[in-house]
Amino acid sequence: MAHALGEASSTLLSPANPLCVDESLYEFEGKCPVKRYIPRKPHPNGLLVYGIASYIYAGVDAIPFVLDFEPYTVNNQVTAQDAMIRLLERLRQRRPDVAPSLVADSAFGSFEKLGMISAAGGSATMSMSPTVTPWLWELLNWDCGIEEGRAAFIPDENIVVSSFQVLTERREAHQIKIISSACEIERPEANESVVGRISDSRRRGDQLEYLTHFTDGTDKWLSSDQFIDDDGTANSTWLDFASQADLEAAFSAYTQKQLQVRYFHFFSYTLVFTIFANTLLFQAMCAAQGWKSTGDKGTLARRIAGQQKALTSGKEGTISLLESRIGPKLGSDGPAGQLRDFYRANFQALDRFDRVWYEIRFHHAPRDWESHFSWSLVHAAVINARAAWCAITGERVGGLEFLCRLAACYRESLLP
Repeated sequence: MAHALGEASSTLLSPANPLCVDESLYEFEGKCPVKRYIPRKPHPNGLLVYGIASYIYAGVDAIPFVLDFEPYTVNNQVTAQDAMIRLLERLRQRRPDVAPSLVADSAFGSFEKLGMISAAGGSATMSMSPTVTPWLWELLNWDCGIEEGRAAFIPDENIVVSSFQVLTERREAHQIKIISSACEIERPEANESVVGRISDSRRRGDQLEYLTHFTDGTDKWLSSDQFIDDDGTANSTWLDFASQADLEAAFSAYTQKQLQVRYFHFFSYTLVFTIFANTLLFQAMCAAQGWKSTGDKGTLARRIAGQQKALTSGKEGTISLLESRIGPKLGSDGPAGQLRDFYRANFQALDRFDRVWYEIRFHHAPRDWESHFSWSLVHAAVINARAAWCAITGERVGGLEFLCRLAACYRESLLP
C-alpha cells in the first residue's frame, strides 16, 4: 500500500530538488511488535515510516508533500540508511529525468551511502554522527569558536566535509558535521601553480636556489627572493625547508629599513608579515612585544631568521601545518557556514508534513496497529492531495480545512 501511494504521488507531483529524506512516527500507544521510540519526535512512541519529501509552491508558500514511503514493519525491519537507498532507487525508476539531490540527518549519514547515491546519478548533503570518523571532526573543529568552522574537499571521492560550531538554546557549543556531494567545486585555473614541496638546494653564484616541486607536476629551481613577494609574504614551505643561515642570507638582501618587520599568523599556505617604513611605529611595536629595535643589518637579519624558524616549530608550527592542510577557520560566510545554512533550510520538509498529519489524525487511542498504520498512510495521501490542490488553486489552506472541503466535495459527488 505504501509503495502504491508513493507511485501515485510520484506521478501526480513533480519532485523539486533538494529532497528531504527523514522518518515519520505515527503516534501509537497500543501493543505492537515494531513500535519505535524516538524522543525528539512530537509523539515519541509510534509506528515508523521513512519518506522522501519536497515542496510544491502555492504562490510564495512552500507546501510539503511526500513522494514515497518505506514503512518499518514486521517483515520489513529496514535500517534508515537502507531505506534511503530504496527510496532513491524507486524514484530513479519512476522519474529517470530527475537527478535527485537529497538532504538527510545523521541517522542516514554515511560516506558509503553517499558514494552509492553518487553512483546512482544523484547527490546528497548529510549531517553526520560524531562516532563516524571522529578524528576528522576533531581536526576540522580545531580552535574554532562559536559561528566558526572549516570545510575540506576530498578530491578522490568528490566530497566536501565540513564542521561548523553553533550555540544551542541551552547555551552549549554544538558541532554541526556535514558531508556533501552536492557542492560545486571551483577549481584553480589551469595555469595556476602552487608550491607543493622543496627537496633540495644548491648555491649558484652568491645566491641559493631550491628545487621546487609544484602541484601541477612541474619542477623548477628558484632563488630565495622568489619565495618572498613584494608585499612581504613568505612561502611557509620554503621557511620550513631552509636553514636559519639560508634565511639570514635571504633577508640580508633587504635594506635595514625593510628589515623592520612585524609578524602575523600563518594564513593558508603562506606566512604573512608586514614591512613598516615608520621607525617610531616599529620601535613601539618592538617594545610591546619585547623585541629590540636597534642593531645593524646583520643583527636584524639574524633576529628575523630566528623568529621565522621558531614559527615553523612548536605551537606556531603546528598551527601552520594544520591551517596549510585544512585551511583557516572561517565564519558564517565561509564554505562551512554556507553548508550549515543550506542543510538547515532544507532538512525539515518531512517534519513540516508531519505537523499537518497530526492536525487531521483520525483516532486518539487506536488499538489495532496494522489498521492504524494503513489509515495513517491514507491520511498522508490526503495531505499530498492538499499540496496538489494548493498548487493548482494558488491558495494555501490548513490540513483540517482541506479535509472538510474534501469531505464536502465527496458528499456532493454522491448526490443525484
